[in-house]
Amino acid sequence: MLVAFACFAASAAHATDPTSQPPNRGGFTRAMGMPLRVRQTGGLEYLVYRPSEDGQNGALLNIGAHQIIGNPVVGAAGLGLELYVGGRAREFDGGARAYVTVPALLLGLGVDQSFENGDTDFILKLDLPIRRGGIVGAGSLMTVRWLPDRGQTFTVGATFPFGDHDLGRSRPQRDHVEMDDREPERVGAADLRGKDRALSVALDTLRVRARWVARMTQPFVEYTGGDAREAMAPHIASLRAHMAAVDELFPHGHTVNEESRVYHETLDRAFSIAESGSNLSTGESTERGRTISENARRILLDDVLYPYNSLLGQMKKPDTLSGLVAVAQTDFARWLTLSAGVDMANSQRVQLVFQNVCDLMEQNRAELRNRWGDSRYVWLPLQYGLTPDECDTQAELDGIIEGATLQRFTAGNRINYVINEEFQYEIAHAVRVAEDYLVVWIHDVSGVNHHGKPDAISYELVRNFLLTLTERVQSYDQTGKLPSYFIFLDQHYFEENKSRMWLKMLADPMNEHVKLSGKFEPWEVELARLQDELRKAVAGSFTLQIEKSQFGEKWLKNRIRVQVNVTNPIDPSFYSTKVLGKLPISDNHMRDHRKIIFYDVTEDDPYRGEVIFTGMGIGEHYTGATWEDRALIVQGPAALSTKDAARFLLKTQGFEDDEIPFPLRPKPKPPSYDAAVAAEVASRREYDSGRALELHNETGFTPKPLNVAKAVLYSLMPPGSVMKVPDSLWQSYQYASLMAGSALRGCRVLVIAPSFDAAPSNGAPQMARANGLMKRLVIFGHDMDDYIIKEGGIFRVGLYASRQGVGDIEGRMHQVFGTLEPWKGRVFSFDASVESVAKNAGAILDSLHYSPAYLTRKDARERPKLHLKANFFASPLVWDQLMQRPEWGAVLREYIDYLAGQQASHGSKERGTTPGFRRVPKALVQEVAQLLDAFYATVPEEERDKAISYLTVGSANLDYRSMTMNGEVMVTVSGVESLVGVIDFVLLSGLCEWPESPEEVDKLLPPPGWFMRSLSEFIKIAL
Repeated sequence: MLVAFACFAASAAHATDPTSQPPNRGGFTRAMGMPLRVRQTGGLEYLVYRPSEDGQNGALLNIGAHQIIGNPVVGAAGLGLELYVGGRAREFDGGARAYVTVPALLLGLGVDQSFENGDTDFILKLDLPIRRGGIVGAGSLMTVRWLPDRGQTFTVGATFPFGDHDLGRSRPQRDHVEMDDREPERVGAADLRGKDRALSVALDTLRVRARWVARMTQPFVEYTGGDAREAMAPHIASLRAHMAAVDELFPHGHTVNEESRVYHETLDRAFSIAESGSNLSTGESTERGRTISENARRILLDDVLYPYNSLLGQMKKPDTLSGLVAVAQTDFARWLTLSAGVDMANSQRVQLVFQNVCDLMEQNRAELRNRWGDSRYVWLPLQYGLTPDECDTQAELDGIIEGATLQRFTAGNRINYVINEEFQYEIAHAVRVAEDYLVVWIHDVSGVNHHGKPDAISYELVRNFLLTLTERVQSYDQTGKLPSYFIFLDQHYFEENKSRMWLKMLADPMNEHVKLSGKFEPWEVELARLQDELRKAVAGSFTLQIEKSQFGEKWLKNRIRVQVNVTNPIDPSFYSTKVLGKLPISDNHMRDHRKIIFYDVTEDDPYRGEVIFTGMGIGEHYTGATWEDRALIVQGPAALSTKDAARFLLKTQGFEDDEIPFPLRPKPKPPSYDAAVAAEVASRREYDSGRALELHNETGFTPKPLNVAKAVLYSLMPPGSVMKVPDSLWQSYQYASLMAGSALRGCRVLVIAPSFDAAPSNGAPQMARANGLMKRLVIFGHDMDDYIIKEGGIFRVGLYASRQGVGDIEGRMHQVFGTLEPWKGRVFSFDASVESVAKNAGAILDSLHYSPAYLTRKDARERPKLHLKANFFASPLVWDQLMQRPEWGAVLREYIDYLAGQQASHGSKERGTTPGFRRVPKALVQEVAQLLDAFYATVPEEERDKAISYLTVGSANLDYRSMTMNGEVMVTVSGVESLVGVIDFVLLSGLCEWPESPEEVDKLLPPPGWFMRSLSEFIKIAL
């Protein structure tokens, strides 16, 4: 009966409009719409009434309604009403209940009035999400009610929401990854280890080396405490003591590079001893042993390291490698039998060595789990399966990222890197030019501005949609094309930013009326006028009227609108105890943080439409040039991943395949698709293939491949490489530790976080986390610098603190090149022409008649906020040789022109600019091309594969929320295309203060008190 009731409740809410046909054939486009303000429920209750020692049992049927007060995602308070009827002890029972609820705590307190005798008694209600998605699906809950003053009456039953088809379907059914925990049997002659001393010694050495590889590639974890020096001191002392030790195996000390070298030499030696039966000396190995070792590492990577690391950011249950090891040992045995040429007498010894290697992986997984305190943050060092010369070319690192993420780079992409963009204008442009469809996948549509008044930018968005809809309808009879428009917006941001007023009009543009008052009345009049124009256009379209006569008025309303999808709607049936300790926390707090605009991307033509990846939303507070932010505009094969991700999002929200909107459905590529990509690649320079990879962390307990790509780059860039890693919410000790390990290998790592005044999100908990982490990183970089410098590396923390506004280009140039700390010579080595151009910036700007324009007076006074979530990586060949080129002077001059155009485009008419994204001008593109041509002309052909560079741009922060809960996106640009942003990253470094001590950090990031520090540590994953 319960199941039947649940099915009825679900089916009652399910839309019956056909979605199997495209709109021009009478089909409907399914949209999630906006969340209901009032949620309706029905339920069944088993009642126990105990007025005396003899209890009375009964059953009740209830129906109710519930409305949350305030932000439903927060769930601080609500009101509920219920009516119930039934019977007990063969007597009628019925009544009404009223509740004040705390939805976040699943709790309701209220009164129950009995229809039988008129008594009114206190009632307590508790809704329990026993099973994710509902006890029988459809968001159903187990509900317990207790009336202590009515003979200790209590009821236990099931509550079923109805009227909302998506309940129970919009989140993963599991909050963890189920790991295969089969224990593989020991294969091979385990007793041989004790009989063969040389092999036993080699395996013991391998065990110790594997442990230190893990500890030194992740040299610290989150050591708590208010005193950063005290927290870090014992661990740094232990690390220094180990690195200082010298012995026969380590004549130059136990550095990370030496630990890795000895690990791989010992692995080769162990397999060589096993396959040959010979007692080899330290450092010796056989050719066949090295071949076996190479294949063992390959199998270890493919079967154990990649699969486990691909789950970075996800909870594993049980957290074990045993199932992966079983596959690896089977694959190794198969390869050994078919390919290795080892006789049977020694094959068991070889299998024993591989078995021991797998044991080491499990032991170090367990140790890393203990160190980090959570399986979500465990990263097994890829150095276990890779030698340094297997990850020191662009192609090799691309292949490792592909293997680790299970996704592939594509070539032939056209990539534009945009600086300090005016994103609002680009949205308007995209709305107007889309021919087939447009998706605005955003985290903010501001209903009101910071004064609580209607937001002007969102008003302009609605106005632009109305204008465009009217124009498209007016031309429909001639073109036969009517684009589909979609908005994806997470409910958290929908509620927080009060988006309902504007989105209601977009969802029903011919009928919904916006009521505004005061000085905003002209907006109301203008929108009403545009709606009237739209209605006239619809009435005047011969084709639309014929379609309406055949498909109905409801179809027309579905066709002429923006398909609004408020995603991740609140759902009380999804709770987890894997967020904050063992506390039950609702999935409602997991958000889709992606900011993407794309239109007309299709499998028919790789260069039709485009995708814009940005860090901004729609609202007045994003206007002006006070945000240090970047965007990528992508055309080409990589853009298809965005369409795939949009489809995946809708499927996670409960859409069936035949409910996916037609523009977002997959279709086969024609032969011309690959031909167009090949032609694009052939038209480029030999060293430039336009390779890019788009990765998405899905919202909640879902795959997180974006984390994996980050971890690969942070941990495997070759020694001497430069990493520039700015972020607005720098809180992840895990990523920081990987970078610190790379600094110990010889990488030059610059961590950049905002100072308090430059932080877009400067709430007390966020700043407490940033203060603690940055102080620890400063201490590590200072105390380990003597060892880092021996390997050619550096580890420094910069706190972004621009002393000038974005419009003061001359002042910013002088700040960048005005002071150079002594350590900067280890990273930066420019040609003299660069500094000359920077010092002459004022004269260059005068020659351009530059005058900064601001949208508001506040912008003129405001110092920019660091909202940047882009990283840059370059190998020493690229960084050291390329950065010394004299052509950089001309590039910087054109870059200054570009910045001037960006700022003037806000309002200046002097340079003939128009509002919108100002893409990199041809003159700057040509100067960069000449620079790259000159650089590559000096690089011998056999060394060009050592020229490694990457640029990543996206929405993900370097915090635990982005890593484990939020929906995020990141585009990774591989190779020469990534260099479009290099000068931007150089200048960004110059706008930072570089503290040398924790005390200097405190001046820019005020230290928290004990309570805020403790609170922020506890809730770090939710910040």
